[in-house]
Formats: sequence, C-alpha cells, structure tokens
Amino acid sequence: MDPASPGASTPRRRATTRAAAEAAGGTSGGTKETGARGARGTGGKRGTKGGTTSGAGRRGGAAAGGGRSAEDHVHAILRDEIEHGMAPGTPLRLSVIAERLGVSTMPVRAALKRLEGDGLVRVLARRGTVVAPLELDDIEEIQAIRWGIEGLAARLGAEAATDATLTAMRGHLERIRAAAAADDRDAYLAATYDLEDACYAAADRPRLLETVRHYRRAALRYVRVVVGIQGALEVPPAERFYAAAAARDGALIEALIQEQISRLFGLIADRMAAGPPWPGERATSA
Repeated sequence: MDPASPGASTPRRRATTRAAAEAAGGTSGGTKETGARGARGTGGKRGTKGGTTSGAGRRGGAAAGGGRSAEDHVHAILRDEIEHGMAPGTPLRLSVIAERLGVSTMPVRAALKRLEGDGLVRVLARRGTVVAPLELDDIEEIQAIRWGIEGLAARLGAEAATDATLTAMRGHLERIRAAAAADDRDAYLAATYDLEDACYAAADRPRLLETVRHYRRAALRYVRVVVGIQGALEVPPAERFYAAAAARDGALIEALIQEQISRLFGLIADRMAAGPPWPGERATSA
C-alpha cells in the first residue's frame, strides 16, 4: 500500500500531496512498496562491485539461472541491481557484464534491450547504454496509472474476499509487524506487497493483477529513494487495509490504496527536488 491522499482524483505534485501525506499517514512509514522477494528476482547478496552479485550470477551463465535462458538470467540480475541502487548514469558495458556473469555478449545485448523497454536503461550517443535517470514525469505517470488500477483491484478483491483470503492477509500482516519491529526494509516491503496481492488476487482478474505488478515494479527504484529512509516503517496503514478487506468494504479499501499511492508520489517528489545522491545509491560501472 502506497501512501496517498484521501479522495484524490489523481496523483499531484508536491503541494497537493504533502497536505495529503499529513492527513493520511502512509502505509509504509513514509511509504511502502514492493517486496524484496518480488523485486529481487535473483535473490542475490550484495557484492563489492556495486551491484547485487547474485550467487547464481557469480556461478555463471544460464545453468546457474535454474533452467532459464542466459538472456533471462542476465536480465533478472541487472534489473535487480538497478532497482536496488545502481546509480542513474552508470555505464553498462557489454564485455564487462558478460565477463562478470560468465556469459557471452549476445544474451547481455538482448537483456539490455529488454531493460530499455522496461524503462530502466537508456542508449545515449557516444556513451552507449547507461542506467536511466530518475525523472519526476516518469514516476508521476506511473503513480497515476497505479492510482486507477490498484484502486480497482483493491475494491474488487475486498468485495470477493473469502475466509481463506483473510487468513492469508493476517499472516502477511504479522510479517509486516515483525519486519517493522526489526527495521528490515526488504522484509517489510515483501510482506506489504504480499498483503496487497492476497486481496487483489481474490478478485480473480489475472490480467488486472499482472498489470498492477508491472507498474508497481516500475515504481520500485523511486520507492526505494524514500521508503524506510524518511521515517520509520509503519504498521497502522497495513492494519487499516486489512480491516477494510475483512469488512468487505470495497469503497473504503479503494480510497485507502489510492490515498497511499498519491502520498507516496508526494514524498518521492519532495525527495527528488533535493537532488542526488539517492539513498543506497552505488555509483559504479557494471
């Protein structure tokens, strides 16, 4: 659940969302966002060369990717590294990446093309491929889309929630409490997204759920600029989300998630106005 402003019709820039933030108290201590499990497709450990040196990546190539193609393996590792702090503008050199991951340059080239489509890298004249910048227009567009689709998913899911849905959500809520107490941001984000997804999945709208996850992940780099950085990891927003689902109150839960998303945009906009370096950023060549 992302922070937002009650009754907002679309994410607004700083002046609007700051007021909302004060009124709403967000879902995740300033913000709450995607899960380490969802974001860390490769589940790797931090390395010394400025990225996530996934154990699979270090062991090399497609075989380490559990049956995935070499391209999928490279794509997953690079995406994880970018989402978890690789600095905007970092050069992504084919030969360097290929050697580090134990593959040829062909799957690296294909993976970079996919990352360009994901909006995570840019191809620049005379500079080659680099990590894409963080841009306010980009996150504003992403959050506007999320505002609509996650509101719909939450409403439909709450109205269709079963006892099994609520049992799963209670389990995720306990994980959120434990992660907040331990100040474990990655575990907190993972549990938060699992809580939301348990509700959304009850609607039985696979395409809607897939779209929600796509745009949520598109926001991840921006979310990590503020979540757990500007304030403690909060539990009450998740508790309100669960309570609305338990009451099968579609209108309330729709307003809650939209409030969170709008508030999150305001926090990100305020942080971006201050400029880099971003929290957790690693300026290094890939």
